[in-house]
Amino acid sequence: MDLRKILSVVLISMFAFFVFAYDGQAKEETGFDAKEIRIAQWGPQSGPAAAWGSVARGSKLVFDIVNAEGGIAGRQIKYFIRDDQYNPSQTVAGVKELVEKYGIFAFVGGVSTACGSAVQGYLREKEIIWISPTTGATVFFKPLNPYIWNMWPSYENDASVIAKFAIEKKKFKKNRRFLPE
Repeated sequence: MDLRKILSVVLISMFAFFVFAYDGQAKEETGFDAKEIRIAQWGPQSGPAAAWGSVARGSKLVFDIVNAEGGIAGRQIKYFIRDDQYNPSQTVAGVKELVEKYGIFAFVGGVSTACGSAVQGYLREKEIIWISPTTGATVFFKPLNPYIWNMWPSYENDASVIAKFAIEKKKFKKNRRFLPE
């Protein structure tokens, strides 16, 4: 099974879990109803970092497949993408529009540490689920935020694995840059 399939299964499973966990509660929940689940993502679709926009477009493909196969518990995924041009102020404006105008249930992905940091507090305050921020910055999982489900390794973990590989498998000499202070 390739990484895309694994990530697809994990994302779909998490969304299904949340939908079923909320299903049948007396209180009406924001972001879904009997017919649809509203999910969104921001990312640079234009501008100097537009190549990273493929993250959001790739998610759309997964949701299109899920919808073609009947959705989640009979609900179709209505997916919104906002082009923030890798600019935190545009991320804030786009996220607020999506939440306040469309009642988003969850965000998935979201490229850039700076853009994610700009909306992290707002999403937590609104109790909106954010699955897999597209960054390894520890600010998204330390301290624990119950509304963020991080799937990326931290930059520290990435560096540790790369350093171990370089030293042990590629026989690079130990270098102080690879070692913690």
